[in-house]
This record gives sequence, structure tokens and C-alpha cells, in this order.
Amino acid sequence: MKKDLLILAGISIGAIALGSVLFIYGYNSSESLASGNASSELAVVTRGINAPVVARKNFVIKNEKDLKKLWAFLYGDTPTTPKLPSVDFSRQEVIAVFAGEKPTGGYVISVSGIKNSSSQRVVVVTIDEPDPACNSKKEQTSPYEIVTIPSSTLPLTHKDTVMTKTCMGSQS
Repeated sequence: MKKDLLILAGISIGAIALGSVLFIYGYNSSESLASGNASSELAVVTRGINAPVVARKNFVIKNEKDLKKLWAFLYGDTPTTPKLPSVDFSRQEVIAVFAGEKPTGGYVISVSGIKNSSSQRVVVVTIDEPDPACNSKKEQTSPYEIVTIPSSTLPLTHKDTVMTKTCMGSQS
């Protein structure tokens, strides 16, 4: 178990070294973001629930070399590794959001929007969590989503919104 934790910690440190910019600044809700909205050009590349990421993290990828590193980190290098997506980095960049480890199923993370202002670009991230009353499957998960958005020179920040999902039928 300790060996697994050390491996995960090493992988997490390696991911940080991807050369990506970690979104470390919180969103200031008093700031106006009235101008521009790039959400209509947001495209999901992949999503899942088994990322090798322990803590909540965001990355921006601006070149193919770093995308290859992220892909290898996420999927490994095996015959069953999904094909690297084609991204035109002269026009697009990749945003990867990771929820970190969660104790049950039912958690989802997604980029729900991009808001541009004259001074910054805000990545709006929604984290859905199951209502504690739901009968969620008791297994550890680590949700993630990777999207492409139009390139920008604006500094990035993010705003997380946590939503609690209600139980629907026999959810697991």
C-alpha cells in the first residue's frame, strides 16, 4: 500500500513537471467578466473516473510534447492506450481538470464554461457529488475531464462550483 502511494505521489509530481501551468489562483467573484465567452468553442476530448491523481488539480497544455506527457501519465504506454487526440495548438489549448480521489462513485468533474474578460480567462469547473443519502458504489474514484478551448494569451484562473446530485432510482 505504501509503495502504491509513493508511486502515485511520484506520478503526481511528474504531472506537475509537465511544463503546464497549474491554476493556483482562486476566482474573485466581485470581478466583472462581462466581455467574451469562449464556452461555445469548448470541446470534450475525454473524461473518466480513474485518473492517477490524488488531489484536486488543473493543467493547461499548450503544445503536443506536453499533451503526450499528460496522455502517458493518464493512460500509460500500452497497446490499449487510446490514440493521442489531434489538437491544432496554433489555435487551441488543452485544459485538464482532475477532481482527486473520491470515496465513492457518483462524482463527476467538468469544464462547464470559459469566461474571458479584458484581464483574465476564467475556467468554470463544476464538481458534481452524490447526495450522502444516495446508494453510491463504495469504491475509490478519481474523476477527470480534458477539453480543448481556443488559445489565448490571457492569464488563467478558475472558479469551482460544487453541486450535490439528488438520488435517482437505484443509483450505484
